[in-house]
Amino acid sequence: MENLSLLQYELNKKLDETKKASTKIYEENEIVRKYLKLQEEQNKLTMELVNISKEINIQKWSSCNHIWVITKHDYDATEGRSYNYGSCVKCGLSYEVFLDYEKMGKDALNDPARKEMFDYLFMHNTAQYKGLSSNYCCNLEKAQAIYQKIKAKNPNITDEIMLQLWERELDKKLKRTRKRK
Repeated sequence: MENLSLLQYELNKKLDETKKASTKIYEENEIVRKYLKLQEEQNKLTMELVNISKEINIQKWSSCNHIWVITKHDYDATEGRSYNYGSCVKCGLSYEVFLDYEKMGKDALNDPARKEMFDYLFMHNTAQYKGLSSNYCCNLEKAQAIYQKIKAKNPNITDEIMLQLWERELDKKLKRTRKRK
């Protein structure tokens, strides 16, 4: 016990010495003061950037006339039901965050972008009723790539025609894949 007290005393002594040295460096060195001030300003700017990014995403998601595709199909053996989770090929808004949350809990929301999407969908649960839907199932990256390819060739088409062309293009890709097998 006495040995522990001695170690605690030595630790406190070293902490005090470190604190005094840090204070002395800060007080005596103009460059260190400037650096710390710049670091504080950078942290403030970073937080502003995060807030602006959130606002941009909210604007993008809320103003999008979504084209929903099924990007995840899940089966719950306990309930004996299957679930489809959709994502928008135009803006990337994805209901898959709910599935991730159900399976992994709060750990699924460690990524700030995923948490932001979860919060948005939770608060604006009517997003699913806005726009067009497809019954096709495709991962989001492939779905968006097909969308971008069609949009590049036909920049002024309506969403209805876009969805028809998108489904037709996906059918072609599926047929080519089946032929290879």
